[in-house]
Amino acid sequence: MFSSLRSLASASALLGLLAAASLAAQETSPPLDLGEFVVAGIADSPSALAPASDRILLEAADIAGTGAATAAEALRAAPGAFVNSNGGPGSLSTASLRGSTSAQVLVIVDGQRLNDARQGTPDLSLIPAESIERIEVLRGGASALYGPDALGGVIVITTKHPAGDSLAAQFSSTAWPGALAASGAKALGLGQRLAFQGSQTLGAAVLGLSAFGERAGSGWASGSGALRDNSDLLSGGADLDLALPLGGGMTRTRVSGSWQDAGSPGSLFYSSPKAKQSDSSLRGRLGWASDALAGGNLALDLAASASFARLDYTNPDYAIADRHDSTRGGLDLRASALLGGLQLGFGASLSREATNSTVFATSSSGQPERLTLSAYLEPSLELGALTLIPALRYDWNDNFAAGLSAMFGLEYKATEELSLRLSGGSSYRAPTFNELYWPADPMFGGGGNADLKAERGLGAETALSWRRGAFSIDATAFGRYVEDLIMNDAFFVPHNIGKTFSPGAELRLGFRGRGPLGFEASYEFLHPLDLSAATGLGDARLMENLSRHKVRGSVDLALGALKARLDGRWWSDRMIEIPYAAPVLLKGALVLDLKADLALSKTLALGMAAENLLNSDYQVNPDYPEPGLRVVTSLKWALR
Repeated sequence: MFSSLRSLASASALLGLLAAASLAAQETSPPLDLGEFVVAGIADSPSALAPASDRILLEAADIAGTGAATAAEALRAAPGAFVNSNGGPGSLSTASLRGSTSAQVLVIVDGQRLNDARQGTPDLSLIPAESIERIEVLRGGASALYGPDALGGVIVITTKHPAGDSLAAQFSSTAWPGALAASGAKALGLGQRLAFQGSQTLGAAVLGLSAFGERAGSGWASGSGALRDNSDLLSGGADLDLALPLGGGMTRTRVSGSWQDAGSPGSLFYSSPKAKQSDSSLRGRLGWASDALAGGNLALDLAASASFARLDYTNPDYAIADRHDSTRGGLDLRASALLGGLQLGFGASLSREATNSTVFATSSSGQPERLTLSAYLEPSLELGALTLIPALRYDWNDNFAAGLSAMFGLEYKATEELSLRLSGGSSYRAPTFNELYWPADPMFGGGGNADLKAERGLGAETALSWRRGAFSIDATAFGRYVEDLIMNDAFFVPHNIGKTFSPGAELRLGFRGRGPLGFEASYEFLHPLDLSAATGLGDARLMENLSRHKVRGSVDLALGALKARLDGRWWSDRMIEIPYAAPVLLKGALVLDLKADLALSKTLALGMAAENLLNSDYQVNPDYPEPGLRVVTSLKWALR
């Protein structure tokens, strides 16, 4: 108990330090007005599709300020999001929102779903941060607009559009002081990353190209100094983007590819000193959009997309050599029409997913497939200061029962400074092919369950927002009820046996002026209850596998050519239950990251970062230690 109080006091002290620093800044200007969102330009944006829902926006400048190398690292700065990882570079990194599972969070990149039917949870460490224009996080169920897997929320990532003639490059080098001290080998724990971006005007068209390559040595150290061998990494990727005016609108063709080969050391309990994992993917999307149809009263976005992903896992110690291929193709239509005082959003989609795996087959006819047809309506009606936004979506699926999802939003602008938002609705998560068809292990049992139903949820939230000058305050109360939760029984067979209710609240503070200092902080409280064996809320068991308290804060400093940022995050203890073993206590942690950039000229900047500055020893997943202190030196060059 006293340890928890000390941890909470440390987190409170962190917030106090950040707040004190921000009070030294002077309010000089109102926040930047982002203007209205163009539906055709960002058809999948939560800001366009769910304006009454609580959402977080991280723009390119915010992401660059954190020093993030991947989307997973960037999301650590998003209130309400918690990044789950299995260790250092190249390890699986996923995100949960307000206590959801990672599989309950839908991830969309440039209009393409990353959640595949096989495993459901996309790896956010495979998305390079330098290619991201913005990340929008909708922290609440939204299947009425986004379909399956949006039970816990939606993360929409928009990459940078080619614009004019530009060229930029960045080189960074990483060192792990703990690994060097423990091993005495200068080459151990080192890593390098090279990335560049460029765009070129070709008549009316603009062509963009970005690429990156990264390597890491085999071995980094946790906060305790323990070395993690077999953690080498070699990865690379490239994006090709072409934008061309056509037929009164804009076409955008984007092709993205990535490859990663990494050592997979496994958990401390189930060590895999020779295991390797290779991930490769190829995505393509062709879209046409216009917001100037029917005299400017109709905006339309049409897109066709396709993707392929391959995962190879080998472990010579256990004679494992698995390969999983996943494919997806789809057609999407999103539109918005002005009909008098009513704005009507509507859309439809068709997708087909398939898996070809060496591990399972559903029947003698071959590998699993999934076909989905969807359509939605989202009218928006303004009544003075009040805006009403209902939404309804129907999904048909040949693999499980989907059906209707509904959502209702209300936004009331009391004054120019004060606004109230209410939203709620139903959502669901589709069972994955792994959960449906994974074969039983002859030694440990387990296996899939072809009779699984989709997880179903009801969620609601209310948010009060206040803005004055450079200051902002957001207070949110939320709750999520989920039934038919897919959980493993004592023999590791998945069943629809879970039922949970998770109420909570969040408070966010911010200051962004023209002075040298800026400040942001947030606190989240979660009270997750397991209703699986309860007759009501009174005898429901508190779920101890989720942190009940989370704190985030950041301070930005700009002095001439120098820009610096201090990020801090803290979360409370968790108790993880493990079948046939005693529960594992995962202690909460206070993690600080410090980054500074110095402009050497108009085109050249030097960066220094110390991640996990306190060298905290912690785990996010049991028996997967997180890296200790990491020092990154970077050199950036940009010409526009």
